[in-house]
Amino acid sequence: MQLLVTVAGAALIGYRPESWAGVTAMLLLMLTLGLGIALGSIAVAIRTASASSTHLVTLAVFGLSFFTGVFAPVDELAGWMRAIATVNPLTYIVDAARQLESGAALSAAPIASAALVR
Repeated sequence: MQLLVTVAGAALIGYRPESWAGVTAMLLLMLTLGLGIALGSIAVAIRTASASSTHLVTLAVFGLSFFTGVFAPVDELAGWMRAIATVNPLTYIVDAARQLESGAALSAAPIASAALVR
């Protein structure tokens, strides 16, 4: 529901995607990522037998999100940040989402798919 509200709000302020099919594919990719993170949190909680450990997954994903090119293009990041972004699987998921939404060639899709399946 949050995905739909976000896209609807963006459309109200001028967001015009290349195709709504691409937006739907992007939303499904982000939904899959969200479910993967949630299931990862549950797995950590089960493995450690502590519900409070679920915050570790959220903290790790939050930290990695700064090195994905969401806030600045990867090409413009400092050398050490670019190195982290290159090995960060979230970078490729974000790139695949952008490519789906814009209708561009899906060059990041194989790595993004492997990151989501793993």
